[in-house]
Amino acid sequence: MVHCFLIPEGSVYLRYDSEDVVTIDDSECACGLPSPRIKILGRWEHSFRLGGETLLAYDVQLALEEGVPETVGMPFVISREGLNAGGLRLLMPDPERGARDLAERVCEHLQARFGTAVEVAWVRELPLAFKGVAPVLSETQIG
Repeated sequence: MVHCFLIPEGSVYLRYDSEDVVTIDDSECACGLPSPRIKILGRWEHSFRLGGETLLAYDVQLALEEGVPETVGMPFVISREGLNAGGLRLLMPDPERGARDLAERVCEHLQARFGTAVEVAWVRELPLAFKGVAPVLSETQIG
């Protein structure tokens, strides 16, 4: 995404690249405004390689939510150590019940989608509040 600030009285403008990866959403907004919106998917600096693809955490989130609908809105963290080992390790808040079944379905779906080993580690809490997209963190940052 490139931000542009135009000045109506002249041709002077400032531009900068935020390095955000965005998509345009043309669907009708719940607020009723007709203008298109953008959805920020993450930043290229947080991209990673997995199964021969360059991905953003949003790609994992989207695949997870599409394949295992009960995870919609469930926060998670992608482990940097898992990526360094060539797999995908998700840290997720421990559900009150059904953890084993949920982990099996998450792993099965994401393994099929990304063609790599997947592991779910249940944790009591995640380290920080984040908006929208799951972060990629080292497990040493989580404590």
